[in-house]
Amino acid sequence: MKKKLALVLAVCLVGCLALTLTSCGSKKSDDGKVYTLTYNSQQGSTTPFFTEVEQYFCQELESMSDGRIKVEIYNNGSLAAQGTVFDALEAGTVDIGWDNPGQYVGRFPLAFMMEQSGLGYTSAEMAGKIFNEYLTEYCADEFSAIHPVISFCTGPMPIASTTKIAKLEDINGMQVRTGGSSIDAFKALGFAPVAMGAGEVYEAIRLNNISGTIGTFDMFNAFKINEVANYAVVTSCFNGMQMIAMSKQTYESLPADLQKVVDEAAAKATEKALTFNDEQAAKVQKELGMEVTVLDEKEAARWNEKCLTVTKAYAAELDKQGKPGTEALEWLLKKVKEYK
Repeated sequence: MKKKLALVLAVCLVGCLALTLTSCGSKKSDDGKVYTLTYNSQQGSTTPFFTEVEQYFCQELESMSDGRIKVEIYNNGSLAAQGTVFDALEAGTVDIGWDNPGQYVGRFPLAFMMEQSGLGYTSAEMAGKIFNEYLTEYCADEFSAIHPVISFCTGPMPIASTTKIAKLEDINGMQVRTGGSSIDAFKALGFAPVAMGAGEVYEAIRLNNISGTIGTFDMFNAFKINEVANYAVVTSCFNGMQMIAMSKQTYESLPADLQKVVDEAAAKATEKALTFNDEQAAKVQKELGMEVTVLDEKEAARWNEKCLTVTKAYAAELDKQGKPGTEALEWLLKKVKEYK
């Protein structure tokens, strides 16, 4: 009798355990709770980058989660302006947002090496792939307060001008609009850099106050720079880094299966982001009708050599702060050679 009772109890126990495990395995995390996330875009709702990368990412989040993630999109920086998005992510007032880490002066010093001049990136895809490796290799601690999801680059940034620039000697003290980390590099190249907002450039060139501006072909198109500057030179000196990141609190509040959804949707969107700027630049460049000079390898090397004096000085400053500045710079230069 005791043996039969023990057997019955054992069977019941195993049955209950199996039922519990089955229930846990099939149950949607948080009983299928829907998570509504806010997305802050700096772009308008019809711009190519928004529709092809940002909106795609948001749609993938909703689709791959079977509707358990819903995304509310806010365009034109309506939740957080450029240069404040990462603060909003840390504060938890925005769940996902796009910004340029270079806007945060002194906050991401090693990451900022990606925007230093003279490194020789020949495409946005190359720069973006190196950026993603570099983030893991040197910058994980700098972004520990947020959760990066999509990292990419502008790639080579052209200089629009009223007269043709094909070699260093053509610069000859030309006044051009630039700003931030590129000012000293422009001086090293022989330019006379002038700081001003992008919205002021058209009129400044029209009135002959300046003779050109650094930017992207999208920027030239948006501000109609091609109407006042007929020429552009593409160098491998200048690059801009971009990042779509998530609030760390938001990411960690998601159940594990939805974190996996975020990671996989981000990987798919990253593939689009890496090539977008190259494809867009080629398309817009044709539409603008500007005479575009792409520096050959020998001339590009002359420009980069001038710019690297500034970048090496930046690396040395990081070294003094106990950061691996020179090591990071050498790592980046080695990666550029590998990708070439």
